Amino acid sequence: MNHAKSVPSVYHAPVAVPGIPDDLFLTADIAPLAGRIKMRPEDFLVEEIPLYEPEGDGEHIYIFVEKKGLSTFDLIDIVARHFGVKRRDVGYAGLKDKTAITRQTLSIYAPGRVPEDFPMLQHPQASVLWTDLHRNKLRLGHLTGNRFSIRIRNVTIDRILDAQRVMKTLHARGVPNFFGPQRFGLSRSNHILGRALVLDQPLELARALFQCDASPNVRAAYDAGDFQKALQICETWREPERCILQELVRNKAEVLDERLARRGIRNISSRSTRFWNSALQSAIFNEVLSRRLAAGTFDTVQPGDLACKHVNGAVFRVGDGDDDAENLQERLDTMEISPTGPLWGPKMMRPEREIEALELEALATHNLTPEQIDGRRADGWRVLDGVRRPLRIPMTDPEIEAGADEHGTYIRLAFDLPRGCYATTVLREVMKVDATVPDEESER
Repeated sequence: MNHAKSVPSVYHAPVAVPGIPDDLFLTADIAPLAGRIKMRPEDFLVEEIPLYEPEGDGEHIYIFVEKKGLSTFDLIDIVARHFGVKRRDVGYAGLKDKTAITRQTLSIYAPGRVPEDFPMLQHPQASVLWTDLHRNKLRLGHLTGNRFSIRIRNVTIDRILDAQRVMKTLHARGVPNFFGPQRFGLSRSNHILGRALVLDQPLELARALFQCDASPNVRAAYDAGDFQKALQICETWREPERCILQELVRNKAEVLDERLARRGIRNISSRSTRFWNSALQSAIFNEVLSRRLAAGTFDTVQPGDLACKHVNGAVFRVGDGDDDAENLQERLDTMEISPTGPLWGPKMMRPEREIEALELEALATHNLTPEQIDGRRADGWRVLDGVRRPLRIPMTDPEIEAGADEHGTYIRLAFDLPRGCYATTVLREVMKVDATVPDEESER
């Protein structure tokens, strides 16, 4: 599968991120920096901060790779071919941007082999910085966080004072932990697909795929009922659309009906369906965070709230006692704890009182009830388990500088974020515009 296809220019127009009002910012009193990012890969640098170091022995070869202009899935394909293994034998801790220079660790299951048994990986867009051995496969989430270094261009260097004020606020109060545009796909519609999946609406899901995600030529052929042509020109990396079209062509159908839509959706990989489900959870979370940010409570707790400890993710309920109010405030001020929002699912803890009412209102904006999103269908498919997610995240080791190179002036921001968090949440506060070029991967 080739994940390196170019993105049609029609997708380059910014689209609102689900659940986030365009004018809602923690630092609304500071003027927008505007500008552009990702004008070239060298402007966006990401390096994984590992959760653990390889032990030096085991059946898995660990490699630390620097890539440029490649998605993580492109890199996995290259590494799998080089080591002569299947793609599933290559492990990774997180997805990294394509339009960037990124460094991340991969693991390769190669029992009885050591790095010296293989030739050096030679690729114009990827290089191996070190190798080692470890006993387990690297899995999604096996990282502490990421270090970002990002140049904002099309700005004057005197704006560094505003950038410094924003970064100082984010460092002190935490970064609103919004899910960024990457979570919602190129057309920012993955949550719509997730809702149709949760409600067992295969026809609505299939129609939304072609209305929102398909390229213009494929959409035109589909709308005209020429499913054979649509399948022929549909890019190979668009697996969901192809699964639907293959079912239509196989049955020589003239129109898409619910039976064919359901059969086509059953052939779509679990990776896609889980991502749609996750996008729905993310849109609802963004709605909750937006309401609490607007109310000034994204970094405070009240009785009935569910707070989490940043050190280990443990969640606890906030009670009524006045005795621990001072202690709670100190823990909030030092970023030891933060309030949480919902990633809805059957195993998710639910808050009480006013916070529960707020979260139910956010769920209702998507015309959903807890019973619907927590349910299990007759075919065995169910939503993701559900967890709590902190409403804010610590941004550590910030650096800000202004400079110039052969491409013009820039303001550079550098900072660390925990795993699962998006650099775009920081940039959104600084720039206050959506200036990104769409990337098919997240910055997690």
